[in-house]
Amino acid sequence: LRVRRICGLLVSSPGPDSFEIYLVDQGQAYLLDFPNHTTGFDDDIRHKLEQMVGSENIRIGSKIERNLTKVPDFK
Repeated sequence: LRVRRICGLLVSSPGPDSFEIYLVDQGQAYLLDFPNHTTGFDDDIRHKLEQMVGSENIRIGSKIERNLTKVPDFK
């Protein structure tokens, strides 16, 4: 349900930005990629995401920059 709310928020603001969601559950990491969906990421979306999951759990960057061998360290 939480992932659905996050996705709904992201796609509610159309734009050119792609997104992925990392889930970590009981030490197991999952990468959810949404190649057919985009968002218009801005300060309003960031603020709403921070309210939903906490600012410490949000990472912004290029997919090209990310290292697929290491899952982000979310605390």
